[in-house]
Amino acid sequence: MERMEATIKSGFHPRTLESGEVSQLLQGRHGRRLMKSFRQEGIDLLLDQWIEPRLSFCVKNVLFAKNGTVGLTGDVELKSAKLARVLRDCKTAVCFVATIGPTIDGVIKQANAKHHLTESYLIDKIGSAAVEDVVDTFQHLIRVRVQKKHEGVTYRFSPGYCDWPLTEQKKIFSLVDTARIGVSLSSSCLMTPRKTVSGIFGVLPPGHVPYNPCISCRNTHCTARRLHARLP
Repeated sequence: MERMEATIKSGFHPRTLESGEVSQLLQGRHGRRLMKSFRQEGIDLLLDQWIEPRLSFCVKNVLFAKNGTVGLTGDVELKSAKLARVLRDCKTAVCFVATIGPTIDGVIKQANAKHHLTESYLIDKIGSAAVEDVVDTFQHLIRVRVQKKHEGVTYRFSPGYCDWPLTEQKKIFSLVDTARIGVSLSSSCLMTPRKTVSGIFGVLPPGHVPYNPCISCRNTHCTARRLHARLP
């Protein structure tokens, strides 16, 4: 597990600021002002100070995936019809919690206290893009690993999206060692640090094509819609 973290950290920073979302955020007058501050202090230095990728995960057998429920080893049942369809052909699934640590939360809080609202907004969005990049990198590493056996990976799901209730977050936390990476869960199922992502994706047998639930979803205004997304 620590080796996976080290691999993610070693190639993490270049993708963070070069990703499409972050590049768009740093365009325009406010973005240029923030980038000017970055250049004065050093982009790499700030990223090293703000962002520390941490990851905890486990691999569980999929006992069944039908009737809106996914059964995993450890007597865990996940309630989501769409997730059950995604994992229907999978024998195993990867459960994970990933974070970039608490430092960036403090930076955002300080910017808000100084009424630097644009700066706070941009740093917040950069943090969100960064933690998604951590998870993308992790899923890509797993995909490369299973491809050696001609297997593939599904799209990933997180509690609170589609028809998977946020309260299911507790079940993911029961499976992985979140204390090791400094992540906690509130009674309302919100994670701390804020820039943390939890979820699951399956490992597909050879010859199976990943099912994308967004294709048949009628919620065309969903911000997480993945009609043309490629797997990491």
